[in-house]
Amino acid sequence: MGHRPHRPQNIYRRVSNEGVPLDIIELLKSAFMGLVEGITEWLPVSSTGHMILVDEFVKMNVSETFWNMFLVVIQLGAILAVCVLFFHELNPFSPSKGKEGRRDTWVLWGKIVLGCIPAAAIGLPLNDWMEEHFYNAPVVALALIVYGVLFIVIENWRASKREEMAVAGSFGSRAVVSGGRPAGAHFAAPAAATAEDEDDDENLDFGSIATLEDLSWKTALGIGCFQVLSLVPGTSRSGSTIIGGLLLGCTRSVASKFTFFLAIPVMFGASALKLVKYFIKGGTFGSIGYVYNGKPYYYRQVTAKNTINSVFDVDNLTELPKVGIVYGYANCSPLPMEAFVNAKFDGIVLAGVGDGNFYKDVFDEALKARQKGILVVRSSRVPTGPTCLNGEVDDTKYQFVASLALNPQKARVLLMLALTKTHDWQKIQEYFQKY
Repeated sequence: MGHRPHRPQNIYRRVSNEGVPLDIIELLKSAFMGLVEGITEWLPVSSTGHMILVDEFVKMNVSETFWNMFLVVIQLGAILAVCVLFFHELNPFSPSKGKEGRRDTWVLWGKIVLGCIPAAAIGLPLNDWMEEHFYNAPVVALALIVYGVLFIVIENWRASKREEMAVAGSFGSRAVVSGGRPAGAHFAAPAAATAEDEDDDENLDFGSIATLEDLSWKTALGIGCFQVLSLVPGTSRSGSTIIGGLLLGCTRSVASKFTFFLAIPVMFGASALKLVKYFIKGGTFGSIGYVYNGKPYYYRQVTAKNTINSVFDVDNLTELPKVGIVYGYANCSPLPMEAFVNAKFDGIVLAGVGDGNFYKDVFDEALKARQKGILVVRSSRVPTGPTCLNGEVDDTKYQFVASLALNPQKARVLLMLALTKTHDWQKIQEYFQKY
């Protein structure tokens, strides 16, 4: 017998997203998160870090698994914007490009792929560990401060280098060393700049790598190594790569453009990885609940009371009522049920087949248990689907309790708590509906 969702005839159907009112508050939270992402993704600050900080004040009502996936996938919008803005430059098949232009585009993509290798080689094995140990507000805040200071220091350093070069006459002469690279090692002025530019802009952009064509394979790999730093939560991926580009001799424009190009395969790959992990861990965008006897029950919408809103208080208890679990299957023995009855347990949870069905011999023992005042809860051992009240067993007639959306283990915990308040099966059924 396979593990399949159980579907009682005529009383059970899934609820789709169509026609179900969405939680407006959650949509507004999601839109706000998107606004934070949209603004910060284009700046050399950590968009993910900012969303982690925002989450400290504006929490979305989602699972941890969904939230971890959401933090990465939400960045796809910005990456798609990069693809649109630079479509011609990144498209090797553009009809307006000649043979030389197409060759240069393929070379650029080769450098992009090379720059992504360090992130893939180091990020994949360390990603889960970094998330587990460093995905928190203090680390994010510290990283934001550190990188803000680094940008100030580097820009001041570049400004002093520019002044030194101006005094030495590098800007005026535009001296070029052998091979066509501007003089001044990493911090030479771009050869394309003019004297008028110097007069108009005292913060003139400069560097030995003034165009993407000047970007060597070695430099592309070096910038990719700086990208690995973004594994630390709060560390901006664009910020770390821009810093790397500036330190390796790129102008601001080249460093910024190349870092956005690097984001395309990295973010698409990271998003695909997060989606795969999300679905592996049971995430789904399918049905959101079920309808039973004309009433909808939602999987995702929080309708049940829990935690501090619970009526249960165990602070003064020394022990909980005794509740056992009996697993059902074809031709199963009634001995486990008999053992719990003879041991005078307070409750028994049946992990039955399908919609919490009993094997006939076990059913007879369940009736004996009820006659002795032992509460019996019907649950199911299949992984999905509710155990419906009066579904395939007349619970009202036999005074059984249906676990509804709870699996056998959770049903056992709730039954133990419920028995601290009452032994009335109808009241306990209400608890299962609320919690």
